[in-house]
Amino acid sequence: MSDLISVIMSVYKEPIEAVQHSIESVLSQTYKNWELIIVLDCPDNIPVKEYLAQTAEQYKNVFFIENEVNIGLGASLNKAVSLASGLFCARMDAEDFSFKDRFERQVNYILSKPEVDLLFTQWQEIYSDGQIRKRQPVSCDVRHIEKNFFIKSLLLHPTLLTRTDILKKHPYPEMDRPEDWVLFLDLIRFGYKFDLVEDILYTYVVDERQKYHKV
Repeated sequence: MSDLISVIMSVYKEPIEAVQHSIESVLSQTYKNWELIIVLDCPDNIPVKEYLAQTAEQYKNVFFIENEVNIGLGASLNKAVSLASGLFCARMDAEDFSFKDRFERQVNYILSKPEVDLLFTQWQEIYSDGQIRKRQPVSCDVRHIEKNFFIKSLLLHPTLLTRTDILKKHPYPEMDRPEDWVLFLDLIRFGYKFDLVEDILYTYVVDERQKYHKV
């Protein structure tokens, strides 16, 4: 487990408790060779700004960048990717958390299948009423993503692990949502190969206000 993973995260107006929970899930990974690059896209989020600055001081592999003004998710992720030095990039959202063996499982999988370019995982969703729903797409559907993209729910963006050079060559569209769908469609067009680990390795906190915005 020697390959460096650059974990990229953009933080906006999320509460400090959620951001702490998310970062702690990275700190507790069984895979230890990672760097975490966090871009704060809301300079007015003072409690989170202070927490991120302190965390970056405490951990030598945590890097904190603050945008002077809000530039959006796509642009913030591109800024993080531009600073990434790992062979792989992994996504995290600021309110979610990864299972402790997520990175280890994904790296082992993608190293065993060199034909795979973008690797996702199954996930579980937590709703505001405490309800938990499991989302378990299967690998064979993801491998045929060009046929299934618009007819099945297969990809959760923050479960992504991919080679960093792919995101440097194909940056996120700097647009309003859904920047991830547009990126994935572009990568499908260029022939990149998608796959999925058939285990739940990520918890996605559903924001009811944004639930249908992407659609």
